[in-house]
Amino acid sequence: MPSWFATGPMVRYRPDAATVLVHPMHPMHPMRPAERVGVSPATVGRHATNPRNAGLMTTVRTGIAVLHSLTPLGRALLGA
Repeated sequence: MPSWFATGPMVRYRPDAATVLVHPMHPMHPMRPAERVGVSPATVGRHATNPRNAGLMTTVRTGIAVLHSLTPLGRALLGA
């Protein structure tokens, strides 16, 4: 996962969720990931509500950062 705030690569390990590799986003990158698809972060959060309520994904908030991850059920339904 790219991060504006990462100073180097790091791994976020949680026994009950997916392990995430975080790496610094190139400083010259012109926009945030949500802007690339033309929606605001708030809209992404609203669209994540139903899959989260259905047990298909989890959401973890750390400060202003939000990480949405597939649950094992969500991964199985996608055939990943």
